[in-house]
Amino acid sequence: MAAKAFKLFEEGASPREAVINLSLAPAQAVALWASYKSLGPEWVLPPKSFARVRRLLDWNDEPATPESFERALRNHIARQADRELERELRRRLGGEELSDEEKAQIAELDREIANAAQRRSDPDPGRKEVR
Repeated sequence: MAAKAFKLFEEGASPREAVINLSLAPAQAVALWASYKSLGPEWVLPPKSFARVRRLLDWNDEPATPESFERALRNHIARQADRELERELRRRLGGEELSDEEKAQIAELDREIANAAQRRSDPDPGRKEVR
């Protein structure tokens, strides 16, 4: 039963959902939840908070994995940076809209900046994290 509960928790279920789905006693579900959290360095959010994070990052189209979270976070930051950069360029250029070509050039520069930042933050990109 513990394995089934852990699988539910891995998928984002709450202890309450484990009680409902697995017919566990509430105390048993809470104990399993505590064990689940203590066995790994994972960042555990309550389901409602997790759902808000997924909506904020527009991260609903793929399974919730550490890798997909990082991708969604990078994409969110890039979108924010693009908006800020476009706003600042419009301000400096007198409020004119940018052409598609100008937007593409800005996006390319943004990708180059993001790639450079990633290289600086990951000194050994070939090394995989071991859990």
